[in-house]
Amino acid sequence: MRGKKRPGVLIDTTFLLPTLGVEVEEEAEEVIPLFKEARIHYMEVSLLEASWIYAKLGSDPEPFELGLEAVRLTYDLLIPSPKAYSLAFRIY
Repeated sequence: MRGKKRPGVLIDTTFLLPTLGVEVEEEAEEVIPLFKEARIHYMEVSLLEASWIYAKLGSDPEPFELGLEAVRLTYDLLIPSPKAYSLAFRIY
């Protein structure tokens, strides 16, 4: 996509889980290679949710820590403004 502005996409927890060492549905796995075509954004709350899922699995925390570092290095953290939340409420 050289010369073109890549679209921004906000992903939810499902798409963060593979990077954190958690298996997800095949449909989600198939979408992840398309991330290179966009600027990927995540919200901190998705990482919190992912940590709960990971904890329920009773897995070793080290792979989660490494995956968390990868998420933070690879994707962009999105911090919505209060106005964005108000707009989301109105849309809902």
